[in-house]
Amino acid sequence: MDYVSKSAYNQILKIIIDLKREHTIVMASRDLKIVRNKNVDQVIFIAYGKIIGVGKHSELIKDNQEYGKLLKKM
Repeated sequence: MDYVSKSAYNQILKIIIDLKREHTIVMASRDLKIVRNKNVDQVIFIAYGKIIGVGKHSELIKDNQEYGKLLKKM
């Protein structure tokens, strides 16, 4: 959130959630606040140029060691 204010960030997130009702949204982000959001259906975890995990944030925390390591670093 270095580039936008918290208010702008929340407005953007609201727009994405509203669009999700009628559209499929694919988004790339390094911001874990996005993937922790309850409105995210699937997280595709990519590291070292490969997909190394797919699932909900809560599933990846439990089942994917690399994802867990990343969270500890942040």
